[in-house]
Amino acid sequence: MSDGDRSVGDLDTPVPYWHMLAATIHLPDQVSIFRSLDGTNPVIIEAPMTLNLKLLPDHLAVCRLPAKRAVPAWALSGTLHAIVWTTEETSIVCQAADVPEDVRAERGWRALAIDGPLDFALTGILVKIAQPLSDAGIPIFALSTFDTDYVLVKDSNLKRAINALAEAGHHVQSIP
Repeated sequence: MSDGDRSVGDLDTPVPYWHMLAATIHLPDQVSIFRSLDGTNPVIIEAPMTLNLKLLPDHLAVCRLPAKRAVPAWALSGTLHAIVWTTEETSIVCQAADVPEDVRAERGWRALAIDGPLDFALTGILVKIAQPLSDAGIPIFALSTFDTDYVLVKDSNLKRAINALAEAGHHVQSIP
């Protein structure tokens, strides 16, 4: 195969790369669909995805309360809060400054919000954030909403996390 040819997908023969470039449809940051000049063999190639993230201003805590516990008022302040009930526990993510000292909590988290809304059909969004952070040895706590995903990193790792994400091609914007 020459440098001008690429083997793509399930095609039996290599398709010249310049033929694929002849008719390209771009879908926003998701996928490029290529069709050869003769109109045969459409090929879908996942494009490298650059994600835009926003650093939320709150300093957060991840709290653990007993199962089926009523949600306390202190859990509902700030720009982000999340509540998950299971039969074993109630987990709350909320503004750290509002969490009483006697509550079991892991404090010192910051949230990075992926620009959304994200289509439910998209795959690999979270891994595109988690992988570079994992490669940098940075633990995460992930949350999802209907519209988007949030990745929490410890404040002590925030600068390293932003650098790792930038090296992976992502953009992080601070919110005042």
